[in-house]
Amino acid sequence: MRQTVHPLVVGLFLLLASGFAHADDATIKVTRDLQQAGRLSIELQRPLVILFSINDCEFCELIRDVFLQPMQESSIYSQKIIIREIQADSFLKLGDFNGEKVGAGVIAHRYHADVSPTLVFLDGQGKELAEALVGITSVEAYDIKLEHAITTAVNKLSGVPAEPQP
Repeated sequence: MRQTVHPLVVGLFLLLASGFAHADDATIKVTRDLQQAGRLSIELQRPLVILFSINDCEFCELIRDVFLQPMQESSIYSQKIIIREIQADSFLKLGDFNGEKVGAGVIAHRYHADVSPTLVFLDGQGKELAEALVGITSVEAYDIKLEHAITTAVNKLSGVPAEPQP
């Protein structure tokens, strides 16, 4: 006896599968290898925007959900920057830009990311391209500062003179 699968079931499966694949592609990647992220930055000639976060941090979630996730999904920003996240309170060893395995807290300390959330803007070798954004006081002000920092990082990486900060 031959069994058939209802077309609706196949359609639902394909819809769910494509939705999960798309959602996974759009998720901010938690990096464990900055050297690899740096190579990608150099190859694509885009700055790295790294979120230093900690577990159970509402402000980290706000930055991720309101700013970074939409940027990751935007064709405009996905062509300008590479977004990664480092969980600063993780006990895992991460590869730094030199390939050395160090604790996440050590890397956070190197970039003065002692407060979460902190966003840093780096070139492919780990050098800062724009002033870090530490904490958040208002969504409106953060939006302006974030846009300025991204523009500064992109311009600096491409050799364009810096603009004055708003």
